[in-house]
Amino acid sequence: MLKYLVEGSGKVSICLFHGYKGNSDSLRVLGAGLKEFRRIYFEAPYFVTNNSYAWIPESREADLSEVIDDLWRILRLELRVDLDRDLFLGFSQGAQFLHRALNIIPFKNLIFLCPRFDVFSPQNQIKRFFCYLSKNDPKVSFFEAFNGFQLISSFSETSVLVIGVSKHKVSAYGLKTLHYWLKEYTL
Repeated sequence: MLKYLVEGSGKVSICLFHGYKGNSDSLRVLGAGLKEFRRIYFEAPYFVTNNSYAWIPESREADLSEVIDDLWRILRLELRVDLDRDLFLGFSQGAQFLHRALNIIPFKNLIFLCPRFDVFSPQNQIKRFFCYLSKNDPKVSFFEAFNGFQLISSFSETSVLVIGVSKHKVSAYGLKTLHYWLKEYTL
């Protein structure tokens, strides 16, 4: 069963999914700058070490359908998330998990930061897609991440790509651009 933490009470929710070896606190620094949103921090189900978790187990071929079904149930029944309005942010492996879930859960507004991608096309149309890639990310190949961006953006009504040089984190410029995009979104 997935764990999550809710902060704030904005009209629009933003669901945040940490990266590999993270936990529900990993994106709280980013979330602190999003006070106008109800922030929902999810924690991955697969234990790695000392309070760190993964969205995708070591055997990458694992069937994630139970985890995705649990997320879908939580979003609809417990959190009453509006998929047409609310946002879903994934960092690194959190983005990879959201990408895999796309064929089951019809997310409409996605934010991927330093994402890992699987090679498949989403079956659902996306309204808005924001993506940040780092050219010198040692954990995620820029070439593969850029190809993943192109694939998902071809299923999106509007897409924004920001490229930085910040290793496996988001640059100050990337965060500033994300905040600007989010302000436009909430108008």
